[in-house]
Amino acid sequence: MRHLNAQLAYSDEAIEQLAVQDPRVQRLRSVPRVGPVTAAAFVATIDAAQRVRHAHQVEASLGA
Repeated sequence: MRHLNAQLAYSDEAIEQLAVQDPRVQRLRSVPRVGPVTAAAFVATIDAAQRVRHAHQVEASLGA
């Protein structure tokens, strides 16, 4: 279990380092209860926001 916790800690730190460099991730993190992993995953999933015209298109592409 310690090995797994060490891997998770390393991954969290790596994501945190990348998140600091992306203003989109920083903006999403200003939302209460959104952390670096969730914000980075959302940015990676959406990729280019210019591809969608409405929030409903994002919702549909995520299957919500």
